[in-house]
Amino acid sequence: MAFSESSETFGSYLQNARIEQAALDLRQNSNGFQSITEIAYKHGFSSSSQFSRVFKRYLKLTPREYKKIHS
Repeated sequence: MAFSESSETFGSYLQNARIEQAALDLRQNSNGFQSITEIAYKHGFSSSSQFSRVFKRYLKLTPREYKKIHS
């Protein structure tokens, strides 16, 4: 996909991809082996609060709510 042909920027594409992978980790990690903070850092977020803010904007749930639904 060429970003010049889309309204999505590379930065937003990358952020969305990171959130998708983090959501997958939260679903697969329902037993709590990794903390939400560890998952946030693993996917390149600089803090758990930044991760939570971006995650909620993208998926309309906090990471904790998302993890609870998928456990």
